[in-house]
Amino acid sequence: MFTQEEIGKEFGLTVPKSYKELLPGAGTGKMPPAGWGTQVNKKEYSINKFFLKYNLPLKEVYYPLLKIKNII
Repeated sequence: MFTQEEIGKEFGLTVPKSYKELLPGAGTGKMPPAGWGTQVNKKEYSINKFFLKYNLPLKEVYYPLLKIKNII
């Protein structure tokens, strides 16, 4: 359905300038506070926004590890 480059762009993929040729759809610039990679922690690049935009019947739900009573 989607190329890796398209998904990376939707998720705000940010790479060092030296990787721009390998990943033409990715953003470049200063290293983000979260580090290189996707920026799904930002609302505009969220996984749920991607699902809604493409009418995918999915939803990401985050469960902090400390709130899960039995992780085994």
